[in-house]
Amino acid sequence: MKVVLDAQWLCDYGLTNGISIFTYNLYKALINRGKNEYVLSFFDKGKERGNREKLKKYFSEREVEFSECNAISYRDVLNNPDVFGDKTYAEATGAYGDVYFSSFHRDIPKIMAEKWVVTVHDLVHLLYKEHTAPSSEIVSHIKAINIMKQWKPHIVTDSECVKQDVLKLIPEYNETEVTAIVLGYDTDIHYHEINQAILDELRIDKDYLLFFSPFHKRKNAPLTVEAFSIIADKFPNLELVMSGGFQTETQETMSRICRSKYRERIIVTGLVSDDEKRTLMSGALATLYPSMCEGFGLPIIEAQACGCPVITSNTTSMPEVAGGAALLIDPHSAESLANAMEKIVLSKELRNDLVKKGYENIKRYSWDLAAEKMEEVFRKLV
Repeated sequence: MKVVLDAQWLCDYGLTNGISIFTYNLYKALINRGKNEYVLSFFDKGKERGNREKLKKYFSEREVEFSECNAISYRDVLNNPDVFGDKTYAEATGAYGDVYFSSFHRDIPKIMAEKWVVTVHDLVHLLYKEHTAPSSEIVSHIKAINIMKQWKPHIVTDSECVKQDVLKLIPEYNETEVTAIVLGYDTDIHYHEINQAILDELRIDKDYLLFFSPFHKRKNAPLTVEAFSIIADKFPNLELVMSGGFQTETQETMSRICRSKYRERIIVTGLVSDDEKRTLMSGALATLYPSMCEGFGLPIIEAQACGCPVITSNTTSMPEVAGGAALLIDPHSAESLANAMEKIVLSKELRNDLVKKGYENIKRYSWDLAAEKMEEVFRKLV
């Protein structure tokens, strides 16, 4: 079977966000398993963006075929619904296969006459508008849903929670047309290891709780600062470390930190390297992931793989992913998060129990298992 994999996300974003990390790891696992013949499809009009060289950072042309479309710009694919004219994706790009796979539902061709599999990571932009994206983002998701309604590609989701969201929002689909697959984590990065030199460089010399998320609205960074302030007097030797990319909404979080009388005990690292991430998760009393809504929540299992207890939200996919191996909180309540923080700090027995349960939970997740389930989807379509 020949499977065409849309690789444009890796060309445009590298490994800078969750979707591109998902794309890379799943494609790598599929190619390494060698059950099918794979083609990486991407656009680069006039070779102006050098996307082939970008893709070579992640895959070798000796292990997988590259299919480069130089007649069309990917920007036009996203912005011009008629860019393919009356042609299908295969006819317009020259990438022919038995099955076509897109790793993100928002960026799919208008005409899907071939057999397509499309990933819906989440629908939080439509279900939780108050916590998420601007109206332009919402419009793009609605357009994608309308395309899927018309052409009915098979949908895969990151969790059973998202599968149920799909069935609710797209009633044209039934249970057999949507498949929830597990995700995985990178075992080369996520394991227990504390590099003291990294902690020294970041000036972390006390017990700490780790917030690990981009600083945007639905990840609940401001609420985390508020919760830390509630318990800070009880634990004068406790610090809060906040790691993640800055967003347009970061200002609210930074303002709260600057106004806090505990600001000297709140360490903001910004983005961190893989080695820094591993050490921060391995050394923390707990990793905090109090997001308002998620389609999966990779930091949950990444922290568990590093032997770190997890505090996460009791909403959407997060309880499913945590698998009974985390403290669950109400993401609307600073007091709920503060209470969980206090329990973690006070009880070494609780921390050890969550670490043990976390190691059991992560046995459910691997990119190889995700690839195996994806292969089953491809076989069913063909």
